[in-house]
Amino acid sequence: MKVQRKTKVDISNLILPAFWQIHVDIANKKYTYYDLKGGRASGKSYFTAEELVLGIMRDRERGIISHALALRMTATSLEGSVIEQVQRAIDKLDVNHLWKRQRVPKRLIYLPNSDTPQYIRFDGCDDPTKLKSITFAKGYIKYIWFEETQEFKKASDIQSILLSCMRSNQDYKFDGFVVFRTANPKPELNHWLNIEYHYQRKDRVIHHSTYLQVPKGILRDELYEEAEITKKRNFKEYQNIFLGEVVGTDGLCYPMFDVNKHVIDIKKFAFYPIERVSRIIVGCDVGTIIDATTLSILCITTMGRIVRLPGYYYDPANWGHSPLAPTIQVKLMEAWLDYWLWYYKLGAVLDIRIIVDSASQDMMLEFNNSTKYHAMSVGQKDVILDMRRLQNVYTVPDYFITINAGYVDPLTIPSKKSYEHPNFRMLGDDDMLIVETLSLMIDEKTNKPIDGNDHMIDATKYAVKAI
Repeated sequence: MKVQRKTKVDISNLILPAFWQIHVDIANKKYTYYDLKGGRASGKSYFTAEELVLGIMRDRERGIISHALALRMTATSLEGSVIEQVQRAIDKLDVNHLWKRQRVPKRLIYLPNSDTPQYIRFDGCDDPTKLKSITFAKGYIKYIWFEETQEFKKASDIQSILLSCMRSNQDYKFDGFVVFRTANPKPELNHWLNIEYHYQRKDRVIHHSTYLQVPKGILRDELYEEAEITKKRNFKEYQNIFLGEVVGTDGLCYPMFDVNKHVIDIKKFAFYPIERVSRIIVGCDVGTIIDATTLSILCITTMGRIVRLPGYYYDPANWGHSPLAPTIQVKLMEAWLDYWLWYYKLGAVLDIRIIVDSASQDMMLEFNNSTKYHAMSVGQKDVILDMRRLQNVYTVPDYFITINAGYVDPLTIPSKKSYEHPNFRMLGDDDMLIVETLSLMIDEKTNKPIDGNDHMIDATKYAVKAI
């Protein structure tokens, strides 16, 4: 079926001014990932819907058979939000005659050529694994949109979906990927998405917008009235809901930790030419059948620095994991330590101590019986004093750095015969020490860290105590 009618819409009048540069960047393929965050009614979702429709139509003119996948955490929320936003974009562009809406499966079909139709498909992510088999007979998924990204439980859920969907089709022209994540940030600093916003990536831009940037006459008067009422009633609530700001930062355990000062990407790190590692202290926090077991490896250098190597984090609740016997856990930890000592050519360091959680005598015995590394107990623990020690380490300028290799699955650490070509499986973008340090809060009643997601911090505290 060939559609003859043509339409002409001035795109410069359609795209909101706050998003024009993003529109240009997408056209110029400047980035792959576009994180659009902000307050209520800032236009980020409308803009994304417009880009999906425009992108697919322009790709067709260039001979690219592209498709789009628009996602929300739950399928029941699709109909009243994402689907209507894309339909609105089609209406605004005056191209209804070129698109057909289908209820089952939920999708919009671009019609100009029935031999190679293009789709905008809508799905819920209640079970991320159900998207693993998604495919299109012709073309490939170029555009992926996560709407209300803050609703997702963790970063690894989104990563799993991306790994399944970001695949080219060798039979059709490939033109890169465009991934949108739109979100109204949660007020808590320790929300996983707010933590991700701390990091810079060359292939990603983070854009912030508010309702105040939307030209007058587009939004309802009632919205401005609601914003003013909220502003007077609860200013923090106004900042979060309407300005998209993260306001719940009070009570952070380690506010002095700065990713720009304390974190170095593994691809950029190297010891100084005259720097030597004099000793290595390894902290080990032992988990249970539901908690993670961790290693934090601290290198004490002749330059007066603490350089922390990538951390071991085995979570029995992760996909493909299960509770392990102490003997197997120790073998995994030994392989992890062996690999990074090899990677940074630290095999000549003789003074290597492993400080193990006092409550895990079985693990300490396994270390001493089964490996070449000597383990000792951390001894008596003082929660507040241990926190203060780590705070001091973070506070001293140029004293502590941690190498970020991402959250690597310990099960994929190679054996010695394959060291040169490791095949790591990534479970997250960041080492768990970074994630935990940026999120751990203090209990206002006890002035102690809130017990929970702090297994890597505990391992690091054990090592710091032994310095």
